[in-house]
Parts: sequence; structure tokens; C-alpha cells
Amino acid sequence: MTKRKTPSFSSTGDDGSGTNDNGYDVGYGKPPTHSRFRLGQSGNPRGRPKGSKNIRKAVEQIFTTKLTVREGGVIRRITKTEAVLLTQLSQALKGSQRAAQSVVAMVKELGLLDARPDKIVMGDLRSLTDEELMEFERLLEKVSAKRVPQ
Repeated sequence: MTKRKTPSFSSTGDDGSGTNDNGYDVGYGKPPTHSRFRLGQSGNPRGRPKGSKNIRKAVEQIFTTKLTVREGGVIRRITKTEAVLLTQLSQALKGSQRAAQSVVAMVKELGLLDARPDKIVMGDLRSLTDEELMEFERLLEKVSAKRVPQ
């Protein structure tokens, strides 16, 4: 076993008063001046190594890896997230009240139960100016709607 070397400097004076050689008080919340961070120098000079994963990337990798699943004799590869959702739905269909509540809450949150019109009926567009028609067509393109001639 090797013996530790003691530093050649002293953080307290010879009298044990808690001051160093420069007259600076050393104690709780007041480290010696030689051991403080230098101005303009990072406390982590090398930084995070490239390729190291943060928690988001790790969770994303876990949930997006693929599994092989057999559904009704058909073998498919799906993500773990899809597998969890299919399992939850399967449990709900088997009668699990908790699973059914979870599935319904998820479907509501995603807005899948919102009523959507099958067809949008437009009124007469002749009353619009050319600028308004151009703006209207731009908005239709933005929502991926198609203009059907009357």
C-alpha cells in the first residue's frame, strides 16, 4: 500500500486560525485560492465525450428497437412501443377495466374520437377578391386539402 503525499502548501496558518498566507479566510464556502476555478477556464475542459448518450437518447433507443410478433399467423416486426400499445389494447378487449380506461384516455388525448366532417361544403367563392382567393388556396395547401371544381 502506498502512502499519500501531503501537499506542500498549507491552507491554514501555523496558528490554526483558518487564514492562509495572503490573509484570506479559509473555511466553509471559502476554499483556498489555489484550488478555486480559474477565471475563463471551464470546470469540465474536455466536456461530454462524443457518442455518450443522454437519457432521452437511451429511452428512445429502448422504445424504438424492433420485436418480432406473431399476429394471427402473420409474423411482423414492430417497435416495443407498438407492442406495448397492442398488449394494452388486447387486455382491454379481454375485459380489463384498467386497460380499457387507459386505452380510452389515450385515444381521447390524441383526438381520435373528435368528430371530423367527411366532406366540407363550400359556399360561393365569387365574392372573394383575388388576394383572398390566393390566401384561401395557400391555406388549403397547408392543410393538404384539394380544391374540387364546382
